Amino acid sequence: GDGNTLLVPHLGEAIVFRNPLSGEVTESRPVPGLSRHVALSPAGRTIAAWITNGPVGLLDRQDPAARRELPPHPSAVTHIEFSRDGRLLAAGHGDGLARIWAVEGNPTLVAQLTNTAPVNQASFSPDGRRLATIHAVTDVTMWTLPAGRSITNLAFSSNAEAVSFSPDSARLAVGTRDGSIRLLDAETGLELVPHWTHRGTIYDLKFSPYSQLVASASGDMTVVHFRIEPARI
Repeated sequence: GDGNTLLVPHLGEAIVFRNPLSGEVTESRPVPGLSRHVALSPAGRTIAAWITNGPVGLLDRQDPAARRELPPHPSAVTHIEFSRDGRLLAAGHGDGLARIWAVEGNPTLVAQLTNTAPVNQASFSPDGRRLATIHAVTDVTMWTLPAGRSITNLAFSSNAEAVSFSPDSARLAVGTRDGSIRLLDAETGLELVPHWTHRGTIYDLKFSPYSQLVASASGDMTVVHFRIEPARI
């Protein structure tokens, strides 16, 4: 989102907006049948929300009467993610399909990305040219956009749990259930440095603005910053 709002889904009932610093409730939007899969556009105006056993709705925060919907898909939604510019939306499904939608105006299907395992997470590169998807096995797939072509499939010894592109879109960080963090070339999938480790599952990864650090949050109750040495990449 816009960094000023924390989106909290109340299952089956409503979306609650909170101030991320104070925790204060600033807004509430009734959404009957709401699932836990919601996303806020980078500008903070559009909410994408999956209604259980129904469509993904696109809700306008400034105009509650304005609602658009993605065409339905028979498999459950497992992840929703906006691109950095807010123009695209990735909807991952339990049948392994990730559908990419242009969501300015009436939603238009841009690409369908096919895998055999459910989509657990998806991440757009900042330049919008790639999408990385984590599947409910041990693999991460990188795709070109808008063509929707798989350029590399990365297999790990432990389930991938978190993925993040660097701000320059050149690198991809992948965190796994066994606590490993891999830094990869986003073009080739080749590992750039020996992997870093935690003692618990990696739940989130973020690069610093100039791609010099990777911050990781782990199930071992620590947040660690790893420095990327320029000479090694």
